[in-house]
Amino acid sequence: MSFSAKKRNITLLVISILAFCAPLFAPCSYALDTHIAITNFTSGELSPLMEGRTDMAKYQSGCIELENFFVYPHGPATKRPGFAHVAKVKNYDKKCRLIPFEFSTEQAYIIEAGEEYMRFYMNQGQILSGDPWSSNAVSNGDFGAGVTDWTLVRGYASSVAGGVTGHCLALNGTGGGQWGVVEQSDIPIEEGEKHQFHWAVKAGSGVSNAPPYYIEVTLWVGLDRIYESGLSSPPAAWTEHTFDFYANASTAEITLEVKGGGGSGVTHYFDEIEIKQADPAYEIETPYQEGDLDDLKWCQSADVMYLTHPDYDVYILERSGHTNFALTSISGASAFTADPFTGADDYPSCCTFHENRLIFANTNTEPNTVWISKSGDFTDFTTGVLDDDAIIITLASDQVNAIQWLVPSIYLTMGTTAGEWRISATDPDDPIIPTNITAKRELVYGSYNRMAANIGKDILFIQSARRKIRKLSYNWESAGYVAPDMTVLAEHITESGVSELAFQQEPFSVLWATRADGNLLGLTYLPEHEVFAWHRHTTQGSFESAAVIPGDMQDDLYVVVKRIINGDEKRFIEVLNPHFTGTDLADAILLDGSLSYSGSPVTALTGATIYGDSGVSVLADGGVTSAAVDADGNFSILEAASKVHIGLPYTATLKTMRLEAPAEDGGTSQGRIKRISKAILRLYKTKNFAVGPNEDKLLDVVTESGTTNLFTGDKEISYPGGYEKEGYITVVQDEPLPLTIRSIVVKVTTED
Repeated sequence: MSFSAKKRNITLLVISILAFCAPLFAPCSYALDTHIAITNFTSGELSPLMEGRTDMAKYQSGCIELENFFVYPHGPATKRPGFAHVAKVKNYDKKCRLIPFEFSTEQAYIIEAGEEYMRFYMNQGQILSGDPWSSNAVSNGDFGAGVTDWTLVRGYASSVAGGVTGHCLALNGTGGGQWGVVEQSDIPIEEGEKHQFHWAVKAGSGVSNAPPYYIEVTLWVGLDRIYESGLSSPPAAWTEHTFDFYANASTAEITLEVKGGGGSGVTHYFDEIEIKQADPAYEIETPYQEGDLDDLKWCQSADVMYLTHPDYDVYILERSGHTNFALTSISGASAFTADPFTGADDYPSCCTFHENRLIFANTNTEPNTVWISKSGDFTDFTTGVLDDDAIIITLASDQVNAIQWLVPSIYLTMGTTAGEWRISATDPDDPIIPTNITAKRELVYGSYNRMAANIGKDILFIQSARRKIRKLSYNWESAGYVAPDMTVLAEHITESGVSELAFQQEPFSVLWATRADGNLLGLTYLPEHEVFAWHRHTTQGSFESAAVIPGDMQDDLYVVVKRIINGDEKRFIEVLNPHFTGTDLADAILLDGSLSYSGSPVTALTGATIYGDSGVSVLADGGVTSAAVDADGNFSILEAASKVHIGLPYTATLKTMRLEAPAEDGGTSQGRIKRISKAILRLYKTKNFAVGPNEDKLLDVVTESGTTNLFTGDKEISYPGGYEKEGYITVVQDEPLPLTIRSIVVKVTTED
């Protein structure tokens, strides 16, 4: 063999050896196991646009979804308490608004302001009138005004003397067996409440004629005929009849009938036709229509509240007792000296108190003007140059922008449609007087036409487009105001627009906001600890209004909720239950629109008419069960229980951001295949839940054996997920049971 041939063979041998050994020298694919801890949830629900910001400190403590979970200032997330039923709104089919009336922390009320009325609530209950029965809902039921408001269908009808206490109805059925019929329809009654129907009858002329001759009285509620009484022999003397019923609709109709005998007609007499409600709510009349309610604003000093609206005179609401509120217009009462609000387009839109003066702003003709009363005399608007005289000041700017809200803070602060202003003395440390006052525009964000929330030294307000909530505060270093956007990391949270703000200081500092689509937003707010955590809350229906007043050991959040019951819109007043912190599961109320019973063990209960055809859940002595509620509000449970809560269930969902875990090469785990094989949830007073990578792949976890045992500690779970790139952790509680998550630790395997 030649040398060149040997050389070629050796070369081929080397190449073969290298090819055979190549895998041994190729880069290896490694999988790195690591444990990731989510120690708190104080960033709340973050925007989907934040899913790439793993570099931010708030990323790790945030969630992509936080629905019906509440974030504690300390860091844990807990399933929110349920809302307890308080009362039905007076007019089911019309909107109303909640207004807080606070005389003191011990004497505070929620006002249900609806179309032409106000009702009042205190200590999580409705204030009743104190009368056993309401006034008569039937118009002209004593026939003192003739037969006005009664419709004659056939026969003859007239009002005559000789009734039970005065006049009465004489109704004649003509001869030949013909009827005499009158009716009254669209009688307003309170749906769901107990009522009594009353009527009196006496035989009249023509009874000596040959029968048949008789009377018939019929009561319709909605589309249902619930009462019918026929008398073939009406009594010779006045006889009264009563019928008690629970209304299943908001209107009633009454028909009175007399049938004549042969030959001549028959006349019978009716009187005291009444429908009255049992234990009626205390209420007062107002001029406001349903469409006016959103533009109401108010301010209060002790027992006196001033109400403003651009289309109405200023009204004064004054309290002298739980069932003694009086509403008076300032012009009708001649309440103001040198009254500047004397006619249409001259009524102010907002008000406040500052430096012992009553302040109004924004009329239709002068939207950027402020009226300030005399010092120490809220009713005198006489201007002058003395230090205590009243003041009128107009904001000087390049545009005429309406003032939307006033807040007394370090300075008199206000928001207009285009900016934020302050009014103070030239030297801010001095009081405002006629000869020493200035208005300065601080910022140019603009405000929506709703009252702002005053939280400590901060003012939170809704920006003009309703998509941002800003925190206005005074910065001493720059000697001016700043207003950072509180939704900057969660711009999606206000997607349908914010409608109203309410601040709950106790037990945790939370700003509540109703959203146009019916969601309720919560912002756990502790700026001194850099805690700003948004959470969303839903129910079987829509949250329409919210207000807060001091309660027992905490502030009470009241809401107006619109629900669809039996196919119809119905509205209710509800109040948020306290957070569950006890040891007895039977005391946990995690149902909306809830009703509760406590007493001797029972299996059958009644009074649940508010749910209609809605599916309900029941917690009986700490055990979850179901119940079917019949049309009369009755329901049964299988085993006798002494503590029973019934209401509408809701699901709480917590979904973390995509996990960020270290990779073998020191880079990120984002976009790489990973697998969570184990999860450890550190829980507090919890009963059962489900966990998994998403809502379609959840593992049900039983925390403790036994029906009512609560679990506190670490719960280790073999995670149900597989290999994926996202790395979400989803925790769900769809039963009316408590769940508090203090932290989550997961074992993650990241592929290189």
